[in-house]
Amino acid sequence: MSAKKMTRVAGLVLTGMLVGWVQLAYSQHVIVSEGFEGEPTAATSLEDLLDADPVTPGFNAQDDDPVEGTPGSGVQIVDWEVATGNRALLLRSGTEARLQLGNARSGDTITFDFNLYASKGAGDRNFYVIVRGMGADQNGQDFLAYVSERTAGSQSIMWYDGIGAGGNAWRDTGADHIENAWQHHRFVFDSASRTFTLYIDDMDTPVLENAEMTRAGASVPSYIMFRHEGNSADDGFCIFDDIQMTVDGAVGLDTTFTEGFEDYPAASGVSTEDLNPLGPWITIETAGVDNGVDITPTKVQVVDNTANPVHGGTKSLKLEGGQQAGVSYAWGTPPKRDVEVTWWAWVPESVDGETATYLRMSLYCLEDGRGSEGDCALLGYGSRDGTIGDGTSLTIFNSGWKDTEVDYTPNTWEQYRLTTHMNNGTYSIVKNPGASEIVIADQLPIIGGSVVYSNPFIVGFSSSNGTGHPPVYVDDIEIKSLVTNLEPPPSPYSAVIHNSRFGNYSILNIGGTVGDSVVDPSDGTTIIFTKDDGGGLGGIYRAVKTASATWEWDPTPIVTGLDNPSGLEIDLQGNLWWVHDNTPALMRLKAPWAENTPELVISNFGWDMGEEPPFDDDPIGIAITPPGFTGAFGSPGGLAIADRGADDDANNAVYFVDPLTIGTGLTFYEEFLVYPSAADLGGSNLNDIEAIPELNEVITATDDGWLFAIDADGYPRLIRPLQLYVDTPYIPNVEGIAVDPQTGRVWISDDNLDQLWSIDPDPNFQSDDILEAAFFMEGEDRYDYNINFHDPGLSFAPDGSFLVVSDIDTRNGGGRFFILHDEEAPPTQPFMVVSIEKVEAGIKLTWEDANAGSYVVKRGTDLGDPASFVDISGPVTGLEYVDDDPMIGAAFYIVEAYQ
Repeated sequence: MSAKKMTRVAGLVLTGMLVGWVQLAYSQHVIVSEGFEGEPTAATSLEDLLDADPVTPGFNAQDDDPVEGTPGSGVQIVDWEVATGNRALLLRSGTEARLQLGNARSGDTITFDFNLYASKGAGDRNFYVIVRGMGADQNGQDFLAYVSERTAGSQSIMWYDGIGAGGNAWRDTGADHIENAWQHHRFVFDSASRTFTLYIDDMDTPVLENAEMTRAGASVPSYIMFRHEGNSADDGFCIFDDIQMTVDGAVGLDTTFTEGFEDYPAASGVSTEDLNPLGPWITIETAGVDNGVDITPTKVQVVDNTANPVHGGTKSLKLEGGQQAGVSYAWGTPPKRDVEVTWWAWVPESVDGETATYLRMSLYCLEDGRGSEGDCALLGYGSRDGTIGDGTSLTIFNSGWKDTEVDYTPNTWEQYRLTTHMNNGTYSIVKNPGASEIVIADQLPIIGGSVVYSNPFIVGFSSSNGTGHPPVYVDDIEIKSLVTNLEPPPSPYSAVIHNSRFGNYSILNIGGTVGDSVVDPSDGTTIIFTKDDGGGLGGIYRAVKTASATWEWDPTPIVTGLDNPSGLEIDLQGNLWWVHDNTPALMRLKAPWAENTPELVISNFGWDMGEEPPFDDDPIGIAITPPGFTGAFGSPGGLAIADRGADDDANNAVYFVDPLTIGTGLTFYEEFLVYPSAADLGGSNLNDIEAIPELNEVITATDDGWLFAIDADGYPRLIRPLQLYVDTPYIPNVEGIAVDPQTGRVWISDDNLDQLWSIDPDPNFQSDDILEAAFFMEGEDRYDYNINFHDPGLSFAPDGSFLVVSDIDTRNGGGRFFILHDEEAPPTQPFMVVSIEKVEAGIKLTWEDANAGSYVVKRGTDLGDPASFVDISGPVTGLEYVDDDPMIGAAFYIVEAYQ
């Protein structure tokens, strides 16, 4: 059912010209300076258990529940013990706060200061500070790991040396922390040598010089973890204050950044000299990707034209050897929303069928405020692996690596340009920009499943996937800050219903990584769903049915602060249960939900065999066992939990949990319905589990299409589709399953086919498979227009009246839910713009409710010329929007309503 435009309203606004100052191009830059003085709430004593989390932008309480303490009191702003001013940050035993560095810049020297008050007492653990960086083909490596020695009674301060011979070891700094006293710690990192100098209290006399950084692959600092790593209450507490990070040699984007590598010493011919680019560039060149590897100084070099023909001038940048070898440049918060990166590349033909990405260009931003795994745009040169790309392919990433079917010309200088369009969450890449340009990617979704992306602030060029790569060359890089307001691409796909089970569908835009869902049995219409975000940014929400074929989601979470919540269910008592596959846990929120707080029921799964981490610990989905589920290992109304194995290995298992008798705070849970095995439930990862009430079984699905129905005696019965994977050439990729309450058939979502099929689970006479729905791409056949099913991500209403399908593709405001049903949506209503006003953030528009699913704000210069209007908002589900980059002079605005 395609969207129907109901009406559009317009307004005129005048804005003025703003003249400001321009920052010096090459300078010291303050990344962060935080003393917590602006925090509104503070605990007044150690005994005060107030939930006083920091609200300073960039900070979040990653783990707020202390060991043996009151939940929510682990991370606190306090006023009873400070280094300066009136506020500081306290961490109780077993907690963590993180500071995200979206304003990070790169440079030749990075200085990191903080004041620390450590109260270790009789314990063996206390503070742990980790500075982590990303860039140049690396999503997160430790710059620094700095800790109180893990020995009772010791005040020795240790750091982790993970570089080269003798690496992978904790080293003694030679300094102690003083119990119950403030100390000033300063680190001065040298970007070129990958070393640091440490000062404590005396800022003229170092306690440690030329110490190796923690990991050779760490690039631009992007976040800091302040952790109390205690495992018992006697490990005391620690307090941080006056946190500051600065960088010397930083270069911003107030003016266009250009780099031809002409100002650096260069190697001539074959050279063993360590001739890296300097200034704002941070270089990583390691002997592989493992921890403890050494630095290989010739993998990255500035070279002259005796090594290879340069593009312009007399020098260029050489990268070789495969991961990890690259350079990164960070410009901090750009003056405008978008960036445009242009570069020249000279790349030989790679080896077809091998992992041989000879060159990768990467762009990084914060995703939902996180400074990790922030690669938001990628372009690879060469064969990605045995199935994707060939020797001259240009590849991109969109829910998986894709061959763009555009090739580079080997051993030839060619120009490329990447431009972001942050107003609609996309980017574009062209080859040979200008009159003869070739489009590689047109408004491709920003990589990731987040809701909010920061402005990009890091670029990296690297010799990427694989080893032993020959030299590639990069030259004449240009980076500028700008604003691009493009019309968003068309709706990427629509559902085509092939069978008579449903006749219509609705689309509910949520944004970000929508996860699993369950329809609340108390009313049969409300959709309860997860947002599958990490770093404490995940949560559980509801979408309420407001009219025929119409649902609206409530942005107020039922549960917040979660780390990648996965499968969820509601038991017979109305309690809400969910699992976490990355941090293996089972949690519960008792009914009534608003009157209770989440409980950690199981904090680990699998066997305690001395493994670190323990064996078999990836719970992915939950099913409520049916009324006739009676046997040796299960009973009715219980929880059957699918576990796909430690770190996604091949060991699959199913646990059984009795919700009426289970306690809380359990670890190493061992009550199996199906014992861990590499084969009994299929050879690849389990992705979902559901109940089959008519057969008194539960059913699991693996990503390679194996279905197993399991009875209460733990016997798995194989169900193979009859036609589905016989009649198609595609490799199976099953993400979700759901059992139809009306027909008893098992529905599956396949992410390679972009289709929904139903399978008959009858053990005696299995009827044919049925293609139920397909999600066809609109317009040209593009890889980036595909639906992206979540695992798990299918759920029926209790009466079978509708089916909820999770789609995590972020194009055009996604993720979203496709809801299949037999209803007709009410039409939109006429509406008006209520106000257009200038506010501090820009131009704010407010309009009436049009009973619409979403709105789009367009801006133009000629009300009589539709071509002058461009979409500046993307889909908006509320009734207001702020244009944060208004035009100078006159502008018209149009608001359109869509059902």
